[in-house]
Amino acid sequence: MIRTTSSANLSGSCYSNMLKMLLGVRSLKAWAFRMLDASAKFGSGILDGVTTDFGAYEQCLNIIVLNKRSKKEDFRGKYCTMKINPNFPAPSAPLDPRLHDTVFGEIKEALTFLSSLNYFVGLCIPSTCSTEDAEKLAKAALQDIVQVAVPHCEIKTETKLNAEQIGVLSIHGTLILLVIIGTTLDLWKQYQPKKNTNESKTSKPWKENILDIFKSFSLYTNVKQLLNTKVGSGNLGVLHGFRFFTMCWVILAHTYMFPDFNFYSRLTDFRDAGKNISFLVVWNSWLQVDTFFFITGVTLTYTTLRKLERTNGRLDLVRYVVHRYWRLTPPLMLVISFMFLLPLISSGPFWTKFVEPQIQNCRDTWWANMFYFTNFIGSEKQCITPYWYLAADMQLYLISPIVLISFYRWPRIGMCLTIFGVLASCISVGAVTYWMDFTPSIVFFDVERVRDMNDYIHYMPYIHLSPYCIGLTMGYILLKYKNVKMKPATVIMGWIVTTISCAAVIFGAYDWINGVTPNVVIGLLYASVHRSVFALGLAWITFASVNGYGGPVNAFLSWKPL
Repeated sequence: MIRTTSSANLSGSCYSNMLKMLLGVRSLKAWAFRMLDASAKFGSGILDGVTTDFGAYEQCLNIIVLNKRSKKEDFRGKYCTMKINPNFPAPSAPLDPRLHDTVFGEIKEALTFLSSLNYFVGLCIPSTCSTEDAEKLAKAALQDIVQVAVPHCEIKTETKLNAEQIGVLSIHGTLILLVIIGTTLDLWKQYQPKKNTNESKTSKPWKENILDIFKSFSLYTNVKQLLNTKVGSGNLGVLHGFRFFTMCWVILAHTYMFPDFNFYSRLTDFRDAGKNISFLVVWNSWLQVDTFFFITGVTLTYTTLRKLERTNGRLDLVRYVVHRYWRLTPPLMLVISFMFLLPLISSGPFWTKFVEPQIQNCRDTWWANMFYFTNFIGSEKQCITPYWYLAADMQLYLISPIVLISFYRWPRIGMCLTIFGVLASCISVGAVTYWMDFTPSIVFFDVERVRDMNDYIHYMPYIHLSPYCIGLTMGYILLKYKNVKMKPATVIMGWIVTTISCAAVIFGAYDWINGVTPNVVIGLLYASVHRSVFALGLAWITFASVNGYGGPVNAFLSWKPL
């Protein structure tokens, strides 16, 4: 260790304190052993795909070394992340002769499929060492056998509020104060004796209006409404089940899809997971979001056409847009504001790699979320990536009045518009897939390809227009054709076709997810229609359940707690 430190050409203050640390180890000093212990070592499971050893992050940052004489701080622990790139050659390329007898030779055989990944190792050094010193030390230790860099180092510092955090905390504090006031006034009114009054309910005194405003912030009233499972007439209970289980599906799949692969252990198992056909529920889960587009289409038509019947076909477009914008935007922006508070809440070895860029994106592009076109600015610039869905949903919502008014006044034209929307969506997906040479569905372990398929396909509103239009059509059918009678053979055939087609959509991607290149025609056909087929399956389940042919499926999906 002394030889390595001596040959690394470190700065004077760094070299002296590194030497002090090594002498401390020789003298069995507790702080020196804690610093050595906080650095990562070669861990277990490297050959099975463990690519990261964080070391002891908190232990390193909590080390403080005092001067014996002055009792003042000499230095403290600095945690650095060391990035190692073994430069694995392609499977067909020869291995560098220098690596044949090293552990990287075997890693090459086991982990060639992870050639795009780096290896991250935690390093604990004295705080007087700069990031450049840490990189010199790492290169001297590894003797230039592999490429190594130290992208980030940090020490424990006192947290100070910046201007944006003060502003966000002020907003949240104001909301908390309103909740306290609203809850107090609401409970106070609940226990007041009721007074008999002949005053018209349509003209409340100004005090009552103010009280109602504060009551809208009441924790008591809002929690009671949130937990209320009573439903009104015309409720489509099956959609609640769709929504609940799709949310569970989204959480399950995103747990695997979006964290960096360096977080995982035993990546060779992860690579082979695609060979287990049941794991396609995760591998091929990108169409989960189309359930929500379908649900939105159904409920939008179902509720709007009922309003049009009461207003003789008049649709207030300004109210239609403003109501939606006001319902979504304040909570959306409130969640974005929490991003700026994250540095006050937590930290970690990969914080600067993953969280800080997201916070910076929110500083730069928060306005794109506010105006609902964040799905067009690219995934690298998005603030809170899942908000692409709200943008695409709003874009489809803004064009839906054309179909809604047509359904009310000219139903055949409305049907033609939705059919055209489905065909246009399918053709556009096929065209983009062919033009960009994409696989029929997104395949992991190719980070750039996944990013491109997200930007050009998954985030685009016209891609999800097909399930949206199928939902709009189903909402119209449910409203206009009630208590439909079907023959038992029709019902049985409907459930069989739906089960087979939805299963084929999810599990049909097995071959190309495992590296088999699909036939061009079959690949384009799957890419073009699989979202539509899945949405049609949801449409049948909805139609059958509402008309009394859902059986246990409807009973399960309509269960009130969902």
